[in-house]
Amino acid sequence: SDLQREGHVRSILGLNFTPEAMHKAQELGFILDGNQIDCNLVDTATYDSFPSTTATTIGSPTAGGLLTGRYANLLDRYRDRKGSPIPGYMTVTERYYFESWVRNGGQSKKRSRTTTPENEEEQEQEDRRRRSKGKKVNPKETSWQRFERTVLQPLDSIASKHRVSISSVAVRWSMHLSPHHTP
Repeated sequence: SDLQREGHVRSILGLNFTPEAMHKAQELGFILDGNQIDCNLVDTATYDSFPSTTATTIGSPTAGGLLTGRYANLLDRYRDRKGSPIPGYMTVTERYYFESWVRNGGQSKKRSRTTTPENEEEQEQEDRRRRSKGKKVNPKETSWQRFERTVLQPLDSIASKHRVSISSVAVRWSMHLSPHHTP
């Protein structure tokens, strides 16, 4: 903070700072000009926790590539026997965002980046049980099929209607997320 006051440091920006961390930095005398957070159509939990007075920029609006259209009409040769993308087809970042969406029953909440596909079958069953409480769920629908039906197909439909790419829709959504936050 002394370096800021003396003019040696012009600006301080946060990267995925929690609201608590930003508040603590301000208590210590640091003047934060903003904060970049991970936020996209698949994962809005981080964004939702920030007060509208915080200058926030949105990072990863395409969920690391998951919302770029690459998966909208995925060919069978890139799918496993359950219809999900084969492991080598998804990047680590794409898998992280997909898993964060899947593990929370289609809700956008962060989860650990350490989850591996080893317990995928077990987790898939648990997800179905959690989702089925009070809801009609197709027991044969995999998490990927649900993702295609509830996220990719609507995005593809919107993109086709406006003659733009799926990634354009995802980026535009992040730009209009809130008038108090800057995309």
